[in-house]
Amino acid sequence: MDKKVFFNQYGVTVSKTRFIVRGQLYEINKISFLTYQRLKPNRWFAMACMAIGVLLVLDEGDLFAFGGCLILLGIVAWVAAKPKYVVMLTMPEGEVQALVSTDLPHVERVIQALNTSRGMHDTQGAEPVRPADKGNHFNPLTPPAME
Repeated sequence: MDKKVFFNQYGVTVSKTRFIVRGQLYEINKISFLTYQRLKPNRWFAMACMAIGVLLVLDEGDLFAFGGCLILLGIVAWVAAKPKYVVMLTMPEGEVQALVSTDLPHVERVIQALNTSRGMHDTQGAEPVRPADKGNHFNPLTPPAME
């Protein structure tokens, strides 16, 4: 392992020459483009619970209380759903989703460590981190500022 480690938390290690996530090794000098994206939370379960709950409450039958519980469960599920943040690497082999997390500060620290590590290499035209634009299902974020 490299002597200079920029980041080492929660199974993610960024060193001078390597980026390791869940046992998968990525060579820093092979990363040609680095970005991260925000994925909207999946709220289908919450919407289904609330819809079924409303139907049961409006029916005013024997399942009225159960419908109220489903509405409550749907609201809790809606609030608990968190967006996911994906660290995307472009390498010679193609684009890779290296890290997926619901913890934005963690993803920002990983990006900052990768930028620091990449700055120590001759990246041969590698582009800096910038928001990704992948269509309607991704919301681009502004990358963290380098200190």
